[in-house]
Amino acid sequence: MEHIPDSIKAMFIQEGLPYEISKGSYLFLEGKAPGHLFFIREGHIKVTRSTPGGRELALRIVGAGDVVGEIDLFCGDSSCSVSARAMDRCSLLSLPITDFEAALLDDRVRNREWMMWSQLQQRKDQSRFRDLLLHGKKGALYSTLIRLSNTYGDRREDGILIGISLTNQDLADFCGASREVVNRMLHDLKDNGVITMNKGFITIHKLDRLKETIDCDQCPQCVCQIN
Repeated sequence: MEHIPDSIKAMFIQEGLPYEISKGSYLFLEGKAPGHLFFIREGHIKVTRSTPGGRELALRIVGAGDVVGEIDLFCGDSSCSVSARAMDRCSLLSLPITDFEAALLDDRVRNREWMMWSQLQQRKDQSRFRDLLLHGKKGALYSTLIRLSNTYGDRREDGILIGISLTNQDLADFCGASREVVNRMLHDLKDNGVITMNKGFITIHKLDRLKETIDCDQCPQCVCQIN
């Protein structure tokens, strides 16, 4: 799983202020002025964007070692392009965006590493949107499961256990679909022995079946992630 560069992590550890957020609380909201960037020490945060129809479309789930916030810096009076909500209790380190921007300007290496990391995040988002557009809701669900396995998967004898508890609504938010539609697709996957589910934890037994169904193009591992 790809995380933030060490130079950026060090800046948060040295200068960041501790910040706690409870499960279900919003860290920031789409359309509001961005004030801080956050380094996640513990917990998981779901990043979403609103569709014109009012649906919440999930973009990624970030966890320990990731940074969340408005990553398009040096844009002046911009607003948050996404919202972020805690999936469990989260422990964070917070840095004002203005301080972060100043630190990047003072360190050329750190600036370059940040630019490379932010470009990677854009590639991940583009890849997710591509799967949704080209393969529809089923393809979006299958590619989400593949990405979850790459980011939070723990390989076991019987398959890959995704080490984060997810509701069917969480998965539906990645697909632009209703929970009922995703329920049916998950039921089909369970009936065919592709996955099993236990108290919100998914084990993928036939990862190749998911990849074959959506003609997985074997994109780089660093791109095929959910964070």
